[in-house]
Amino acid sequence: MRLALKFLTAANGICLVALLEGCSGYGSLGMPSPSFEAGNEPQAEIGSSTTLKELAVSDLGGGTILSRIELLNKTYEFTGTITDGIDGATGDWFDSHGNLYVGNYAIPMVQEYAKGKSEPAFTYSSGLERPYSITTDAAENVYVADEYNPYGSGGGVLEYAQGSNTVLAQCLNSVNETGVAIDKHGDLFSSGTNGTLLEYKGGLSGCKPKTLGVTLPSGGGLQIDKKGNLVACAGHDVDVIPPPYTAISLTISGFGSAAHDALSKDESLLFVADPQNYDVQVLTYPGGSYVTTLDSSNGLIDPIGVATYPGAK
Repeated sequence: MRLALKFLTAANGICLVALLEGCSGYGSLGMPSPSFEAGNEPQAEIGSSTTLKELAVSDLGGGTILSRIELLNKTYEFTGTITDGIDGATGDWFDSHGNLYVGNYAIPMVQEYAKGKSEPAFTYSSGLERPYSITTDAAENVYVADEYNPYGSGGGVLEYAQGSNTVLAQCLNSVNETGVAIDKHGDLFSSGTNGTLLEYKGGLSGCKPKTLGVTLPSGGGLQIDKKGNLVACAGHDVDVIPPPYTAISLTISGFGSAAHDALSKDESLLFVADPQNYDVQVLTYPGGSYVTTLDSSNGLIDPIGVATYPGAK
C-alpha cells in the first residue's frame, strides 16, 4: 500500500499524521503530495570509494522523484543519493561509527547502511508500524520512535541490538511518538505528536516513563546535547529544554513545520528539516542565529529529516 504524509495545521502547531492511499497528501498546505512511484533516476549514488559525507537528508521526493537520502559535504554541496531500500524516508541518524539508519514510514522498516555504502546492511522491521525517528546508545543499541497505528500492534518506542531484528524492549503509550533521544547516562527521552515529553530513566526496561513538566505545541524530532538539554521540534518552533525539564529556556521560531533536527559534532550548528518550506535551515547553536538555507540549489527536493555525520564539525 502506498502511503502519503500530511502536515496538518492545528491550533497548537503542526503534527504529522499518516493518510492511506487516495488521500490528499500535502494538499491543505498547497504542497505536492509525495509520490513513491518510480520517477526520475537519482543523479548520483554513493559507493565505497566516495569521500566522507557530512549531512544526510531524508527527502520525500515530491511528486516526480523517488523518496531518497541526499548527501551533502561539509560545504553543503550535493554529493550523491541513496535510494536502495528507501520508501517514505522520514528520520535518519548516524551512529558513532558512521553507520546510517533511515526510518521508512511507508514500508515500514528501518534500514541500516554501513559507512560509505548505498545498499542496506541490515533491516529492522519487527514490531514496527510507522517508524519516524531513530537513535543509538553508546553500545549501538538501536531505538525507534514508532507512531502508533490503531489498526496494528506496533507503536511507542522500540529497542533492538544492532544487527538484530528481535525487539529487546517495546514501550507502548498514548503519546504517539515522533522523537527519541538518549543521554550519556542511558536515560531515554521521547516526544509525541501531542507535545508530551517522556523520560525513561535507565532505558526502556520496565516501561515506566515519567511525563516531563513541559508540554510542547506539537511533536517532531528530538535531540539531546552534551549538557543534557533537549532540543525538540515543536511545530513552527524548535524548543531547548534544560534539566530538570520543567521549562523551555529558548525558543527558535520561523519554521513552516520543524520535522527533524540535528546538531553538529561540536554543537555549534543546528540543522532543522522543514518540509513545508522545502528546505533545511542552518542556525547557530545554542543562539539560534540564522546561518544559511539548504534547498533545491543544494540538491534537496522535499526534506523531512536530517542527520550529521559524527565527524562533522
